[in-house]
Amino acid sequence: MKKIYLLLTGLFFASLVSAQHPSCDGVRYSHIQFGLDSTKNVKFGENTTFSGTFQELFMDIYEPANDAVTERPTIVFAFGGAFIAGDRDDVAGICRYFAGKGYVTATIDYRLYDNFLFGDSTEAIDAVIKAMSDMKAAIRFLREDAANGNQYGIDTNYIYAGGISAGAITAAHVAYLDNNDQIDPAIMAIVAQNGGLEGNSSSNYQYSSKVRGGSNYSGALKDTSWRDPGEAILYSAHDDGDNTVPYNSNSVIVGFGVTIFLEGSNSMTVKANQLGLANNLYTVTNSSGHVS
Repeated sequence: MKKIYLLLTGLFFASLVSAQHPSCDGVRYSHIQFGLDSTKNVKFGENTTFSGTFQELFMDIYEPANDAVTERPTIVFAFGGAFIAGDRDDVAGICRYFAGKGYVTATIDYRLYDNFLFGDSTEAIDAVIKAMSDMKAAIRFLREDAANGNQYGIDTNYIYAGGISAGAITAAHVAYLDNNDQIDPAIMAIVAQNGGLEGNSSSNYQYSSKVRGGSNYSGALKDTSWRDPGEAILYSAHDDGDNTVPYNSNSVIVGFGVTIFLEGSNSMTVKANQLGLANNLYTVTNSSGHVS
């Protein structure tokens, strides 16, 4: 991913956490100062893919080594790949970067569409809902662990969802799609088929999947009207001419003749400003690039 995206996100989160978290000392979260501890292949859920294949879901967790703070802000990241490709190693670098600054980070599996090409827009929406279900299961797992010994030293009041491209689309829906929204009945039917808005990738529903904020690299939301007053803050970075995921709002091609309408980072930012929600957008101007 572009280094400027990473740098600016680090600065944004540093300023955010510095203003809010008691562990901030003026250096922590702003500068890399820690080595890393990692725990790989931590199972957080399981489910079946679009084609009916059973899949266990794992995450890799990164922590600042030799850290005296026992409750740290946490960022859960999802990889990109158009919901048909990619794996959690793709965002291991960004996880290590933030863990070196004092965060706990996790890179997660989520189910990919596994039927060759999207047959219609409902299948594309289904892929997003499945990914959302899996990310919410990952967040619930971290809260469950924190309530039972807190092995990873997480502050459950400071959990953020982040991602790149398809992973950012996933994170945005985790943060903003909820029961307060007016959801199209066709979309709601897909949600219901996947266990409801909390999904069915784990059964620990006594733990919340709510996040404090989001980190969005070249992502989008299906409908910005799903953003409500008082919801999570959002940092976004996006190329203004992105021809893969729209910077504004547009239909994108996800298969042979299959399109889906998405509202990108600038549209989400406009909506956030209308609602008075905290947000920050870095725009790469005059660029048709896409971070994936």
